[in-house]
Order: sequence, then structure tokens, then C-alpha cells
Amino acid sequence: MNWLLNCGGISVAKFFVDLYAFLAFNIDSIRGIPMHLTKVILAAATLAMVGAIVAPSAHAQMNDNYVGAAADLAFGDGESDFNVSIDGRYKIPASQFSARGSVYLTNGGGVQLTGTYDLPLGKKAGAYAGGGLYINDGTSLVLQVGAETKLSEKIALYGGVDYVTRLEVGVAKVGVGYSF
Repeated sequence: MNWLLNCGGISVAKFFVDLYAFLAFNIDSIRGIPMHLTKVILAAATLAMVGAIVAPSAHAQMNDNYVGAAADLAFGDGESDFNVSIDGRYKIPASQFSARGSVYLTNGGGVQLTGTYDLPLGKKAGAYAGGGLYINDGTSLVLQVGAETKLSEKIALYGGVDYVTRLEVGVAKVGVGYSF
């Protein structure tokens, strides 16, 4: 588990600790999120991060494309909404970039298209960060951070947090996908 301590000069363990600390100490100050939702968001972020670290060995690197379904919790302006989305990832060959998309099926729908920089965390996991557009009754910039891991040769677990700037809404997401 040497990759946990250092991955290309970046301390992966420190990355997760810093991200979790940021969420834990700042999430309650983001646009009036009720305390019970803070716990749900932290649980989603923790699940994604722990999954990326301790998932069982997979047969291939996390260079796969996938299509999956996710449970999403949108939060902002003192309100929260549970959503369902269909998500996809296309790994751009010979690069550390991916194209990602989400189609939200509930609460008015919407489409999100993002590009991300992917940081490998060993043979079966990775973290990603990027941005793109959210389209629903207008267009908005979206910022995205998350993690993904292979649970088996064909099953991926992914999760993260997105922020839709025009709507001032955050979205915590956890999903399972079919890798190909």
C-alpha cells in the first residue's frame, strides 16, 4: 500500500485528510445547510474516499469508461432535494483527462457536461477535479471534485461533490457504474 503514502510526489493520504477536513469544517457554512444534511454530505464524501482507498483488487487500472446510476443530494438556499442521475465517463486515451456527463432524471431534470483531470491512486482508483456546464432553463458553470474505484472487473463505484455556480447549489453524489 505504498501508493497510499506517495503517488507521483503527491501525498494521497494528506489529500484525503485535507479534503475531508475542508468539508467537515466548512460545509455547515455553505448557504444555510441544515445540520442533518451536513452529515449526509460528509457520509457521501467519506464513502467515495474510503472506496477509493480500500476497494478490493481489480483486474484493470481505473482507465475504463463507465455508465452508471447515482443517488444525488442537491443542497443550497436552506433546501435540499434528492435526485437520481444517469452518469457516464469517457477516459480520453493516452492522457490524464476524462469527459463526463450526467442526466438528472428528477426535480426538473438537467444535463451536466464536464471535463476533468484524473489523478491515479493506484491500479484501481482515482480522484478527479474539473469543470464544465450545467444546462437546465439556462446554462451555468459547474465545478466538480470526486473519486472513483473499481470494485470488480466490470463494476465501478464513484462519488463526489459538484457546485453549480448560477444556481448556488451543491450536489453530493454516490453511484455505481458498469465499466467497459
